[in-house]
Amino acid sequence: WFFLTPALTTSGSYHLHENCFLVPLLLWLIYANISQWKWRLGLITLLALMIKEDAFIYVVSIGLYFLLQKRFVQTKTSTFTIVITQLIAPVIYFGLCLIILSRFGEGAMVSRFDNFLLEGQEGLSKVLENIFLNPTYTFASFFTQAKLKYVFILFLTQAFLPLLQKEWANYLLLIPLFVINLLSDWIYQVDFGFQYSYGSNILSLFLSILSLEALWQYYQSKDNLIIASKRILSWIGIACVLSAGVLYAHINNWNQNMRSYFNDSKRFDDIHYTLSTIARDKSVLAFHSYTVALRSVPELYDIFY
Repeated sequence: WFFLTPALTTSGSYHLHENCFLVPLLLWLIYANISQWKWRLGLITLLALMIKEDAFIYVVSIGLYFLLQKRFVQTKTSTFTIVITQLIAPVIYFGLCLIILSRFGEGAMVSRFDNFLLEGQEGLSKVLENIFLNPTYTFASFFTQAKLKYVFILFLTQAFLPLLQKEWANYLLLIPLFVINLLSDWIYQVDFGFQYSYGSNILSLFLSILSLEALWQYYQSKDNLIIASKRILSWIGIACVLSAGVLYAHINNWNQNMRSYFNDSKRFDDIHYTLSTIARDKSVLAFHSYTVALRSVPELYDIFY
């Protein structure tokens, strides 16, 4: 089921991205909380935060879940550890990231949230201000066609199990889905072929597992173990079939680049030859598909950057 889940398989079809590390690290973070680790939990939290600045959203979401849920018993010590490592530390880390990005870079990447900036406004503070002061617009922004399609396909491939939760606290794990994928109007945030699905989708898969556990307990109370097992396997089987269908729709054209080359290899060879004749001592502006072939040019510019 994990390998058939489209969001976890197709997200690497664009290129290898640091977000792929969210999958193992968030699973390890969940396991560390369940096991009530201390210094190892802190280490895993640090590694998760180091992926990129917005990784703090995933960590805080998991922290809030373990702080408020009743499924996994937490001692006072583990509760204190959660508050420090997964609530306070991530917020401080994010603040430090913003300071560093503002001082040594171009600041926070708020261009992904331009839909929350009025004319003449800029900066993350204005984005947050408009999100909270205009709740109707914020709520309406979740209901574009692309976003609804994305959410439907995501939950379809998991047989809608993430929505069948026994505890309200479980839904806190959906925070990254809303913040990272649905709040922005950046079209790639809701495209399974890009890297923005890794974190929110692995948390959604964990929600499915929690839902299966609750269903297992319910079926056990009503029927014998064999019938209960068959019903759980049916849920997983349905999810696998739906996942496989959606996955095939995404990957059945992955070899079209190779087919294009074999069908018209002379044209591509001519392009490579022409690029090789460009003087290397000149300043070159190129389309991004050509920049790899021109990588030996000292002064090379991508036309989109």
